Amino acid sequence: MELWIMSCSTASIPLQRLNILANSRLVRSLLPHLQDATLPRSLTVENDPDTYFLPPCKSIATELLPVASRLHHFSAPDGWQPSTEFEQLIGAMSDLRHLELGYTLDSTSTQDTPSHTLLAANSLGQLTSLRELTLRDIGEAQSMIYLLATLNDLLSTPPPSLKRIQLDLSFTTSWPEGARAELESKAEAAGVWLVFVV
Repeated sequence: MELWIMSCSTASIPLQRLNILANSRLVRSLLPHLQDATLPRSLTVENDPDTYFLPPCKSIATELLPVASRLHHFSAPDGWQPSTEFEQLIGAMSDLRHLELGYTLDSTSTQDTPSHTLLAANSLGQLTSLRELTLRDIGEAQSMIYLLATLNDLLSTPPPSLKRIQLDLSFTTSWPEGARAELESKAEAAGVWLVFVV
C-alpha cells in the first residue's frame, strides 16, 4: 500500500511505503505514527513547493532520525541540503538496501571541496545492507567533478552487499576524457554493475 500525504492530518493505517513533502510541520505531526514498529519500510521525501523548491534541510533530517533504522528504501529524488544531520540520517539507516538521491552540492560552502549529498565512501561503507545506489542529476553542472571523485573512492572500497550503481548519463558530460571507462573498469573489478541511464 502506498500513501501520499499532502497535509498534516492522516489516519493511522498500516503501510509499507510513504511519500511525503519536505515540510517540518508535516514531518513532526507524522512522527508519532512513523515510530510504530509497523511503519514504514520505504520513505520518499520530495521538495515542498511552498518552500520555493529548496531541497530538504537539516531540521527535516533530524526529525526523521527515529525512523531511519526501519527503512529498506530511502529516496530524496529532488536532492537534499548537505549537512552533518543528513549524513547522520543516512548513517542511521542500518537496514537500508536501496538509496536514491538527487545529487546536490552545498552552494553556500566556502571549503575547497564543498559538501554534497553523496556521503563519503567510508560512510557509505558502513551501510552493510546497501545493494543499490541511484543518483539523479537535478541540473547542478558544477557538482559533477566532485561526484566522480566520490564514486572512485566508493568503488575502491564498496559496501560488501553493493551490487548496482545507477547514474544519469548527464553526469558524465563534464568528466575528463576516459573517466567513465576508468570508473566502469573499477566497478567491474569490485563486482558492482554500473548503469548509466538517459
